[in-house]
Amino acid sequence: MYEDIKELKLERRGRILLITMNNPPMNAVTPQMHTDLSVIFADINRDPETAVVVLTGAGSVFSAGGNVNTMAAKAEKKDTASVIPGLLEAKEIIYGLLRLQKPLIGRINGHAMGLGSTLAAFCDISYMLETAKIADTHVKVG
Repeated sequence: MYEDIKELKLERRGRILLITMNNPPMNAVTPQMHTDLSVIFADINRDPETAVVVLTGAGSVFSAGGNVNTMAAKAEKKDTASVIPGLLEAKEIIYGLLRLQKPLIGRINGHAMGLGSTLAAFCDISYMLETAKIADTHVKVG
């Protein structure tokens, strides 16, 4: 069921599916991880073995969000056609989170920035380290 998921680490613990964003040290969202996030929540809805989902990051950071260097390189090209697939995937990530029929628990094990903050905010319940910070850095990028 999850054979197309390449950059999210999946671990089953009984009826709990643990999803780990696995791109240390910052768990920046790569293009493949972005694609994975755009489809996994719909896959989970079709998974009868999963009752609860836990989302976390590898290491000591939840997620730094998108890779700023990759975004800047796309912006410099001024090729809007290459940006559109990513925007459509971004919508699917949000729709997938909203349509998820199973509880989603955020294990915020460190800073959650940009898309990481969005993912943390869309969890039904979040547990967060006292030292972790959440910030929507899209404002600074703009």
